Amino acid sequence: MTIALHEILKIRILDAIRSVQPPGGWKVVVVDEASLKIIESACKMFDILEEKVTLVENLEKPRQAYQSLDAVYIITPTYESINKVIEDRKNGPLYAGVHLFFTSRPDDRLLHMVDSSLPKEYMRQRHDLFIEFHAKEAHVYSFESPSSFFKLYSPADTEFDNELRIIAKKVI
Repeated sequence: MTIALHEILKIRILDAIRSVQPPGGWKVVVVDEASLKIIESACKMFDILEEKVTLVENLEKPRQAYQSLDAVYIITPTYESINKVIEDRKNGPLYAGVHLFFTSRPDDRLLHMVDSSLPKEYMRQRHDLFIEFHAKEAHVYSFESPSSFFKLYSPADTEFDNELRIIAKKVI
């Protein structure tokens, strides 16, 4: 028996959310636009809310402070998303604590940015989920990267090796 790819993705996402067990039990999930699309390819909002999640918020939009709740951030490892997480802390913390889950492994510069900006007592955990793909069907996935086809199959393009590295980083 084989398990469908979108089920594996759903399990990874929900296990990350379940791993956060704050004292009050309830939590907030914060996502960026790219990670929301990944999550939506495998989960329904109901699945997430069933995990004692009070609401799912967009990282790029202004949000209300919930200083009694921990936040589960599921974000892509980009400078913009990480900077938004850091900004959430700068103006007084929006949440009681942060559980940071990246869709793929951030580079060392971004990890240093997180480690040097968020106090250890505030950042409760940080993990890489390796889920930076969209589950299209049971055994079909996409990176949603239209330029990859040209970079991989164009004889004139010099980006072949770099594009392979980018694709590999998304899943391993």
